[in-house]
Amino acid sequence: VNDNNCSLSLLPMVFYSPGLGGTSETYSYQTLSLAAKGFVVVVVEHGDGSLAIMPRKDGSAFRRSDDKVVQEWENGNHERHIRSRRAMTEYRSEEIIAATRYMMELNRTNIPELRGVNFVGKLDLEDIHYMGHSFGGASVLHAALKNS
Repeated sequence: VNDNNCSLSLLPMVFYSPGLGGTSETYSYQTLSLAAKGFVVVVVEHGDGSLAIMPRKDGSAFRRSDDKVVQEWENGNHERHIRSRRAMTEYRSEEIIAATRYMMELNRTNIPELRGVNFVGKLDLEDIHYMGHSFGGASVLHAALKNS
């Protein structure tokens, strides 16, 4: 975003939710393509335990922790598996909604910690899209339903 060029039109946004085990790097071919077309792309790195590996602030790594959910299915406890996956969808949808609200706030308020990146008045709040792959698709659909 170039603060010196006021002739730019408002930027549309895409919120992307990876599938189980996916990360922003996994889907970079899609998200970079969208960014090249002029979209501001926000990839939600979900904190529900479904990322393959998620770095922590202290430098350690958090490894995927939804193995118990998978084992429920394999052990024949399908009802419990479905409840667990629905809870994950709920959790992920809340993260997507929070990311949407955060970007809307960035359109109103400059945050100095972003060091030179300023979205104030540059985001098109009428042109917001949600995308996801596999379980991420279910997550964004649920978020859109809750946010409507």
